[in-house]
Amino acid sequence: EMYQMCLAAVDKVIREERWKEFGIPPEQAKHIVASWQRDQSKATGKAYDPELHGRFDFCWDGGENIKFYEINADTPTTVYECSVVQWTV
Repeated sequence: EMYQMCLAAVDKVIREERWKEFGIPPEQAKHIVASWQRDQSKATGKAYDPELHGRFDFCWDGGENIKFYEINADTPTTVYECSVVQWTV
C-alpha cells in the first residue's frame, strides 16, 4: 500500500510539473518523465522503468505512531544499507 502511494505521488509530481518544489532541474525532469512514460512491460501494464530494489524509511515512537520519511530506490548506497550495514550496527 505504501509503495502504491509513492507511485501515485510521483505521478502527481510529474502531471503537475512540481519540479521546483523538489529542487529538480529541467534537464533532470525530462529524464524522469521519459522513464515514467516508457513502457517496459506490456504484460504488467507498468508505464515506468521499474526499480531494482528499494527501502522505506520510517520512524517509530515506540507506541502507536509511525511516520514515513522516504523511499530510497536504486541509489548506490541502498544495496549496502539494506544488507551489510544494518547487520553491523
